[in-house]
Amino acid sequence: VVAANSNARGAFLPRPMLPAETELWSNDGEQAVTEMDGALTTAIRDRCGRLVAALTIWGHAGPVDTAATAALARLVQAQLSDDADAVAADFHAEVLRGQRDAVLVLSPDLEIRWISEGVGSLIGRTPAEVIGRSAADYLHPDDVGATLDAITRISQGLEMYRVIVRLSNTSGEYTPVEVTGTDMSDHPSVGGLVLSLRDAQHERELGLVIDRERRTSASIVGGLRDGVLATDEFGAVTAINETARAMFGIDPTLTPAQLQVEQFALVTLDGRPHDILGPNDGQDTTCCLVSPSGDVFYLSVARQLIADEASTLGTVVIFTDVTSEHRAAEKLRDQALHDQLTGLANRRQLEQCLEELASRATDVNIAALLLDLDAFKSVNDTHGHRAGDRLVRLAAKRLSRELRDGDLLVRQGGDEFVVLLIDVQDIDEAARVAERCRRALAEPYDLSGQRFHITSSIGVAIASTADLDGDQLLQHADLALYAAKDNGRNRIETFSEALETAAVNDEFHRRLLRDALDDDRLVMHFQPLVDTATEMTVGYEALARVRDLDGEILSPAAFLSGIEGTSLMWDLDRAAFALSCQAAALFARVTPDSPPYVACNFSPVSVNHPDFLDFLD
Repeated sequence: VVAANSNARGAFLPRPMLPAETELWSNDGEQAVTEMDGALTTAIRDRCGRLVAALTIWGHAGPVDTAATAALARLVQAQLSDDADAVAADFHAEVLRGQRDAVLVLSPDLEIRWISEGVGSLIGRTPAEVIGRSAADYLHPDDVGATLDAITRISQGLEMYRVIVRLSNTSGEYTPVEVTGTDMSDHPSVGGLVLSLRDAQHERELGLVIDRERRTSASIVGGLRDGVLATDEFGAVTAINETARAMFGIDPTLTPAQLQVEQFALVTLDGRPHDILGPNDGQDTTCCLVSPSGDVFYLSVARQLIADEASTLGTVVIFTDVTSEHRAAEKLRDQALHDQLTGLANRRQLEQCLEELASRATDVNIAALLLDLDAFKSVNDTHGHRAGDRLVRLAAKRLSRELRDGDLLVRQGGDEFVVLLIDVQDIDEAARVAERCRRALAEPYDLSGQRFHITSSIGVAIASTADLDGDQLLQHADLALYAAKDNGRNRIETFSEALETAAVNDEFHRRLLRDALDDDRLVMHFQPLVDTATEMTVGYEALARVRDLDGEILSPAAFLSGIEGTSLMWDLDRAAFALSCQAAALFARVTPDSPPYVACNFSPVSVNHPDFLDFLD
């Protein structure tokens, strides 16, 4: 701190500091005025409120006017501030003038509003030549896009990495210039983008290498069939290839910095929005994309972080079009769950549906209808399988019209269908639906000019999802279907406990006979046939019996009802006939002069068996 007095001629002479001045300075100017030993000291501050000087009046005869002294101090303070601003302005101007780099203020539409003297060293032009003109007038045509992208990033407050552009000089050649900048559009004195331009000639060779690598990478990425999108660590788009633009319908004139990640909206296969920059488990995610034209595409989305040893620098997202593969897989899944002839659900889908119904939390009734076309085999035998297939397709359409949207119609195979009625009130409601189906199927069929009358047999069963056993439900409907067939066909039968009991008995009879045949426990009884005129035995009727494990002889009533119409009849008839032939041979030896004959019974199953005549021979 220097203290001085003014003499009579206005010159300042050094002197020791007065106690009032020392007091003011020791308190860092907290007080505006100090008065001590007849001296009045008033603080003078800069624009930031810092103490920079003091005005002292002392040695004055009489009291000092404090207000006048404060006013004088303010005049001195104002003068010092103006001088400081002028010095600062001159300083800044001289510093900018001495820089070989150029600093310019640019409007968002590329108009040059101000530029420093350094422009002359870069492109050989004066500020007056370029101010007011568009920066595009001096840019190389190939660098306009990169410049617009950089300006967009600056305007959005994003980080702008070093950009190299080429500016035309007075000789018509292009000078490489390194550009960095910041947005000061909101500053009242600036009102634009402040860019720093530096001669990049010394990095030209390195720039050429980098540019070659950049162009090579751009060509590789641009030629990929996959879409590629890159962002910085803040999620701002930094690069995009043409494939990605085409996938998402992005305007080709927009620079990467003008794009938002939200423009790349996708949803997962289960309908949830997919964040392409969100965390993942390293696995690719298949998503749906709805194109601007309304078409649905399927993309496999992969994400790769760009990172160095210390931090994450950004993300690369790769979009692979897997539409054809996805649709092929969907087609295979559809074929696996649908009947190829009718397009209806098949047995596998029926099983899946029953499993899902069994896992329901709500308790509803499920009815199963098993339908079988009566005498369908005769259509195939007399008119060929093509006519039979057409009839099955027509039957499927008729059944579909009688069902609700939530019900499931299944082609079980051949001419057999299954209907699952979801959420029915009771067995009577299910029977009413079955009756509608029966009447619909009974309507005449016109096939290639020929009229067919086909009826159907239907079995109905019902169960609750609370204790649903899908296999048992279908088994009950199957028992009801066989009852409908046994009772004359073209009718509906509902499942009852009596049907299940009869089925259990039939199964017991079949096992009984099967075991007896395997263990040679079939016994033949021969009933004599007597000539009423001579009262002589002329023959015998062979009657089959079974000996159980306890040695008791069982009549046909114990086993025949369960095997009628089955292949066991063929096995029984063959075994009984073999024993009957042995008995006939024995009878012939006992009475060789008049051997009796043996009458043997054969079921329709055996008579129609293709090996029947060969077996008899």
